[in-house]
Amino acid sequence: MKQVYTEESFIRFYYGECDIFDRLEIENELETNVQANHHYSEFYSDILDKMVTLSPKQSSLEKIMAHARS
Repeated sequence: MKQVYTEESFIRFYYGECDIFDRLEIENELETNVQANHHYSEFYSDILDKMVTLSPKQSSLEKIMAHARS
């Protein structure tokens, strides 16, 4: 039976929160299954897009820097 990988599985894989067995299984699936690889690529690209678009306000950065200096 073929394993179906959900977005939750990919999130755990991306952040290294799955055990070694699951990690190896997902890595193998991404190497051998074009459809799974495409799904993971879309997921990864969405994460990168969100990282680029999310940036703190200048005032937040100033507060963090002030706290770090104290």
